[in-house]
Amino acid sequence: MRKLDQKLLQIGYMLFVFVSVMSLSSWNLYFAKIINFNTTMIIFVLASLVLVSVISDWTITRIAAVIVFSGLLLVYFQLYRSSYILPVLLSLIVGTGFHVKTVLKCDFYSRLVSVILVVVLSLFSILPKSGYGADLTDFHFTIFCYGFTYANILAFEIAVLFVESLLVFKSKMGYQFLLVIIVTIVEIQLGYETGAVFCIVGYFVYYTTRQSSTKMTKIYLTAATLFVPIFTFISVYIAKMYSSTDTLWNSINDLLSGRAEIWQYYYQAMPIKPWGNLQTINQKTMGVVGFGAFDGAFIQFLLTFGVISILLLFFLLFLVTISKREIKNKRILAVLILPIVLSGFTETNGFLVTFSPFYMLISANLFSVAQEVSLESTPGTLTVSEEVK
Repeated sequence: MRKLDQKLLQIGYMLFVFVSVMSLSSWNLYFAKIINFNTTMIIFVLASLVLVSVISDWTITRIAAVIVFSGLLLVYFQLYRSSYILPVLLSLIVGTGFHVKTVLKCDFYSRLVSVILVVVLSLFSILPKSGYGADLTDFHFTIFCYGFTYANILAFEIAVLFVESLLVFKSKMGYQFLLVIIVTIVEIQLGYETGAVFCIVGYFVYYTTRQSSTKMTKIYLTAATLFVPIFTFISVYIAKMYSSTDTLWNSINDLLSGRAEIWQYYYQAMPIKPWGNLQTINQKTMGVVGFGAFDGAFIQFLLTFGVISILLLFFLLFLVTISKREIKNKRILAVLILPIVLSGFTETNGFLVTFSPFYMLISANLFSVAQEVSLESTPGTLTVSEEVK
């Protein structure tokens, strides 16, 4: 039974990643009538994984975590019905039935195959390779890039895959250093400097913790935890104090690619509340500052889903930092979490379940008692290794 539930979870997780990547592509703009990879499908797949994970091993800690996440899920569902906070909470529940290394390997192989599929579909003109697509989406920034609706989406996926590859493959440091240079150049060519920083930071954390350093790993996780309230405070301060008539603030706004003005716009329209704002801005309305873009995970979560969402992020990362779990697993989290948190100041991608295994990894590290399921060198081959004590 234990082997069966882990195999089903593995297959289900791979399906979830595939659906997630396809939802970020331009597929729904052309083939939605055939199959629509939308939020409803993502939630359905995650809910199915929750049911499968029920047959995994349970502890008091895992039961308590699931009760808390389920309670938050019910509250947010009552408030918002369909929203990207629901997949976040579902991912935290599902993660309690996984092992950290299982999530990492499943995510890497399924994400790699899914991204390559989208790119190949664009090369065969099934999906658009390039071109302006705002007339189809009513969103100003829709510019197709190898099957995806925006270059930053593909660039972020590449960044996540690069960092995951460092952890999945044990190649020589020389090859890894060459790879980080190549990927960084690709990120810059795609116009996504945040992705370049993501890759460099991920490689740096990986390199400095390669000897399973408990001290360095804890330092990085502590930094990521502290960055949550720090970046939230800075974002709110900028939103509150920004002045378009001040030269210094205009320079800061330029440095942040116009985000200071955008943050102020949303801050004034959506005041800070414990559970967020039921009334949000229609981002497709003409005249919206920034053409409806709202980047910056911390201020976006704060204004949209309230103080509770930020406290949840902080508390989860704090628990990861102080947990006594296996150092190798905590190192995996450090390598992925610190770049995601750093990029979250100006971006939102890493904090959405469709872009990274952020929540799955955190939940698996904190609450899972499942056996470790490994993927052999050939993707798709499933084996069960010794139980994690």
